Amino acid sequence: MMAAYIVAIRGTIGQAILLGVCAALSHSLIVWIAATLGAIMLMQGFVDLTAPATPLS
Repeated sequence: MMAAYIVAIRGTIGQAILLGVCAALSHSLIVWIAATLGAIMLMQGFVDLTAPATPLS
């Protein structure tokens, strides 16, 4: 957030584009890591999709 503020106040268009690209790439990387870890946990049996996470009452 601070970087976006600084670029908005004093930055150039090129810096704003670079900030946007870096934010998009880092977000995509985190999503891929989370999805991969979820798939690994599912394959290893840590996650059971047949039972509800909380009991229904």
